[in-house]
Amino acid sequence: MRALVLAAGRGRRLSNGDGPKALVRLLGLPLITRVILTARQAGIRDFTVVVGYQAQVVMESLGDGSSLGIKLAYVQNEAWERGNGLSVLKGAQQFGEERFLLLMADHVLKPEIVARLSRSRVQGGVAMAVDTSPGEEKVAEATKVFVENRRVRRVGKGLATFTGVDMGVMAGGKELARALQAAIDEGREELGDALDQLARDGKVRAVEFKGPLWADLDTPRDFRRARKDMLRDLGKSEDGPVARYLNRPLSTRLSALLVKTRLTPNQMSIFVLGLAFLASYFLFLGIYPFLLVGGILIQLSSILDGSDGEIARLKFVSTQKGGWLDSVADRYADFIFISALAYGQWALAPDLRWGFLAIFAIVGSFGVSYTSAAYFASFKRGHPLGLQLPAKRDSRLLILAAAAVIGLPLYGLLAVGVLGNAEVIRRLLTWR
Repeated sequence: MRALVLAAGRGRRLSNGDGPKALVRLLGLPLITRVILTARQAGIRDFTVVVGYQAQVVMESLGDGSSLGIKLAYVQNEAWERGNGLSVLKGAQQFGEERFLLLMADHVLKPEIVARLSRSRVQGGVAMAVDTSPGEEKVAEATKVFVENRRVRRVGKGLATFTGVDMGVMAGGKELARALQAAIDEGREELGDALDQLARDGKVRAVEFKGPLWADLDTPRDFRRARKDMLRDLGKSEDGPVARYLNRPLSTRLSALLVKTRLTPNQMSIFVLGLAFLASYFLFLGIYPFLLVGGILIQLSSILDGSDGEIARLKFVSTQKGGWLDSVADRYADFIFISALAYGQWALAPDLRWGFLAIFAIVGSFGVSYTSAAYFASFKRGHPLGLQLPAKRDSRLLILAAAAVIGLPLYGLLAVGVLGNAEVIRRLLTWR
């Protein structure tokens, strides 16, 4: 399915009249670029963009789409200051009998919304994304809809009775174009006018969603809320408690700044590995205050380790190679942290027990990471972890950092070894 993107408006409230609303940057990317890359992630590769206000600026920014890995065409609406139904109609006329996906350049979405709409099978009419649990902040200015038995019955900003709001994503075709033309001929030039008529005729099906999966950016307040939600959403389901409550709140703030630079995720991975080597230098020295500095650097590297993936997701440049590089760098960092901490103490008081303790901690650390990766490789799904021990990498590094800071490396190495190996044993006992 091809996509039609509306980017004709000026958006005075958001852009302050300095440029097209579609080119306002959110976390390093123009809004329209973010919308297009979201749709590309959902499998869309062919786009038509309707431009109007400062059309040339928008077209020069996007080019032919090759830099984004897509095919891109443009339609210009000279009457962009009138109702948005005119822009939709001009774009829809380029598709003829073909169904298309309609997107708004000033909306941020999750790819699953686009994917579900592109897979919708509606014979004629329109499939509309509807948020059935929008929250008060979205209801105020959104187009409201009344849904009954999965059919949208009414559409309008002023509906007194409604069950959800229009999310600005829909799949349509010639039926939508005809309804738009009929409404415009009667002097009703908003997209909502045509949709309401189609709804009354029983030709709009609701594809329902719940939760903060999207945002319509009309005001600076909308912009700030969407930015906050997007940063909060960067966490992973497999994050441990340290990553969730300590590392992520800090790393996402840094990533929000780094996405404005040319720093790549892979460069960030290498930088964090370099920071690990720097920490190991201080740990090798074995005495205070060098242990204190080394411990602080361990935790700093743990925090920054999330930024490479966060930058990749915000910029839509996540790759399997990048994930593999990050994983390899993490294993090297784990090894040198433990080895440096143990060696620093052995150098002060040579004792073979430090070597055995280091091996014990390394086996536990690598065992936790390996059993997770091996389980996924074998069964193509994550390990059913259940009530796991605090042995994930975020917890292990915090333990090592704390042990170095308080000058008790023995207990840090012992704790990492015990927790790591115990978690591996627990997984082996419960893998079925």
